[in-house]
Amino acid sequence: MGVIEDLAKKSNLHAIAALGSIAGSEELLAQLAGSSDLQVRLNAGIALLERRDSRALPVLTELLIQDARGLAFQPFPSPGRSLVAFKAIPSAELHAKDPGTDLSYSVAIREHMLREALHLPEESFLQLARQLFVKYQSDLIPCVVSLLENLQTPGAKQVLKEGAAKLSLPLVRDYCHLALYRLKEEGPHEEHVARWVMQQKEAQLIRFRPLLPWKFRLEQADYSLTAEETSKLLIDSFFAIASRRDEKSIAFLLDAIQLGNPINRYALMGLLMKATE
Repeated sequence: MGVIEDLAKKSNLHAIAALGSIAGSEELLAQLAGSSDLQVRLNAGIALLERRDSRALPVLTELLIQDARGLAFQPFPSPGRSLVAFKAIPSAELHAKDPGTDLSYSVAIREHMLREALHLPEESFLQLARQLFVKYQSDLIPCVVSLLENLQTPGAKQVLKEGAAKLSLPLVRDYCHLALYRLKEEGPHEEHVARWVMQQKEAQLIRFRPLLPWKFRLEQADYSLTAEETSKLLIDSFFAIASRRDEKSIAFLLDAIQLGNPINRYALMGLLMKATE
């Protein structure tokens, strides 16, 4: 490890990234994760995450929770492409028109890091999930709720129940109720899902939203669901209802077909066929 360690101490990003696959590198990585240099800090935190070390949590929080800097994240391969580090690009809206900066890829990187965080000690992951809820990271809410649902531990279910109680954060609340409904947990989860779906009966299942510059997203402080968020949640809700395959769910889908947006009828008929297989 000697040469790689020496290069890492000199802030070589690829050397820092390489330490993530080397046992015994945790102490150096923890030190580097406290660096004032954003790029050094980022790569040290990601390497610590690879080592399954909870000291990655502060950097992971910085990576996942977007702020006024509007950071975008891009892979940074070494000259021989044998190693890959990451770079954070401030003021992402200034790079939105740059063909070399794919903001949707940046979201994919953040989702990947969130999934990797599931391998940290459970309490660290649950702490991170709570922070994502409170900071209302809307692009990551479906992913973090899905991870909590799959975890199925008492702690994960408790975080979902806390999320379902957040009346001022509708995307968090509705996804948590949906997850608890799928987990068949006791509570008003089925009623909440059914009521919400019928309230959206005029909504269109497939809707896409253009990616706004970060400064405009910061101005959206009412936490209302966008058309794209509503359509995704609707699809997830209909799938969950159809998967029950009982008389009640079939009757609900029939009502949704009859009373809902005519544009959705073919998709809902497909779900009805799934429910009656």
